[in-house]
Amino acid sequence: MHSVLRDHLWHNCLCYLDDVIVYATSQQELLERLHTILSCLHNVGLKVKPSKCSLFKERISFLGHMVLAAGIDPQEEKIQSIQD
Repeated sequence: MHSVLRDHLWHNCLCYLDDVIVYATSQQELLERLHTILSCLHNVGLKVKPSKCSLFKERISFLGHMVLAAGIDPQEEKIQSIQD
């Protein structure tokens, strides 16, 4: 996945093993980025499983972080654990 999406990581999407999160600040930008990422996957013969897709979420928990339109933050539970 990293080699397929290497040109788009961190400014269009996050990737870990077979998980891909595409994020944007507007719906139009998200649709454009989804098209780009899905095209990259299609070009190398990869497919997504619709039943595992979540679209247009405002926040997603991913590997100890919260992915939001405004950016990526650590999860509150992780911060609280460190503070405690």
